[in-house]
Amino acid sequence: MTKSTQVPNSVTNLRKLWNKKIKPQYTQIEAAKKLGWTQGAISQYLNNITEMNPAAIIKLANFMEVDPHEIDPNITEHLPEVVTITARYNSKNMSRRANNKIHFKRKRDSFFVELDSSTRWPDAVLEVCEDDELDAARYIVVLKGDKEGRIFSHDELPAKARIKKKYPVLAVYSGFNRLS
Repeated sequence: MTKSTQVPNSVTNLRKLWNKKIKPQYTQIEAAKKLGWTQGAISQYLNNITEMNPAAIIKLANFMEVDPHEIDPNITEHLPEVVTITARYNSKNMSRRANNKIHFKRKRDSFFVELDSSTRWPDAVLEVCEDDELDAARYIVVLKGDKEGRIFSHDELPAKARIKKKYPVLAVYSGFNRLS
């Protein structure tokens, strides 16, 4: 049960959206059947008896055909394909902790490539994607007639005629203790 007497913004937003988009079309029982829930679960969310978790917010948003942020503006870090990091410092002032949360939307087609000890970043892991039109600072490039991926900066890219496949580097993970 929610202990606070103040209704959270997410519940207020849910009520407004529910009354506008769902109430004119469905009863709580009909909506519950479509969601695979009980009518009681919907009532508890609408009446702030049960706190909505991110999965419930996303499911309700999809059902109402709205962005989950319309229900809970603070849901970003819980969305699928969103990566949240905390930047300990800002480069302008490395003497003062910033602890800023930064959210990135991960590309759907991203995947990881492990680098071996002969590369610029021994034992690092790169997150790359299939979108070879994406402008990036660095790329993993496989040259025609070769199977090895090599790292090139944007300015060092070989001529297009020599490239078999080009993967933009989205992130570099290095300097960590590998578990396996």
